[in-house]
Amino acid sequence: MAETPLSPISPEDRPDPAVAAPPAATAPAGGAEPLIATTLEVPPLPGAEAGEGGEFDLLLRKLRAWLEAANLPERWQKLRGPLKGLALLLVLLLALRLYARLVGAIGSIPLVSGLLELTGLLYFLWFSSTHLARASDRQQVFADWQRRWQAFSGRD
Repeated sequence: MAETPLSPISPEDRPDPAVAAPPAATAPAGGAEPLIATTLEVPPLPGAEAGEGGEFDLLLRKLRAWLEAANLPERWQKLRGPLKGLALLLVLLLALRLYARLVGAIGSIPLVSGLLELTGLLYFLWFSSTHLARASDRQQVFADWQRRWQAFSGRD
């Protein structure tokens, strides 16, 4: 289907706003009913008195029935585990971002990062010379690390 372009309305063709428009819907000739209803009548609910609404009570009853059918306590119990996991994940993400910002702030101080690296290197040299030089000391350190790992992982 090809659309025809609309031509602009010239000022002579525009209706005069001072002249009232004819009524849009008039009753058909011969006294027949109008084609479009002008009012809509809603009958009251069964058991409601005349002039009393009742729609709000009906809405509340339907809402209560839906909530009872939905079995919300059981659904909440099912979702507690995943929601707890999601909350822990968000807390972990927040803690990691905070830790990264803290390390970045410390690293931006001119002498601190170099001093911390030097301290770590000196501690590593001391630890390896005192605890890892002899085979018996190494076995004791590795056994201690294995015991700590088993306690941490729950295999104790």
